[in-house]
Amino acid sequence: ITAGIQSGSILDVIQTGGAGFSKAQSDFLSQFKTPVVGALKKSASNTFMVQQAAADLASMMVTELALKYGELADRQARTIFAGTTYQKPEGFDESRKILKKDVDDLRIKEEKISEEIVKKMRWIDTMVQSIPSAVNNYRK
Repeated sequence: ITAGIQSGSILDVIQTGGAGFSKAQSDFLSQFKTPVVGALKKSASNTFMVQQAAADLASMMVTELALKYGELADRQARTIFAGTTYQKPEGFDESRKILKKDVDDLRIKEEKISEEIVKKMRWIDTMVQSIPSAVNNYRK
């Protein structure tokens, strides 16, 4: 185990070439458009790089998950009172407007993720090419 990386974690499995991801880890990773595993595997040869890549990818992953859950909540809020005689709770429409704005903001942020992942992959490539001896020494 490398300092700062928990045994059995996604980073540990990637860095050590362990037994593979658990079902829960695979399910979690499959939710993302961001090529999380590819970026982490590219950087796995160096503890600093894999931890830095993971930290940078984490914010992208949070944005993707927040958008998915926000869209789901908005869809449910839109349909929950449709075709019923039930009265909406006070503040419902205002809360839904706030949620919709948050979701719209997340969509804008998500559009930038593609650019960010390309930058991150270039950074990883540059680091691996720039410090091959450090990477090789680390692996020994």
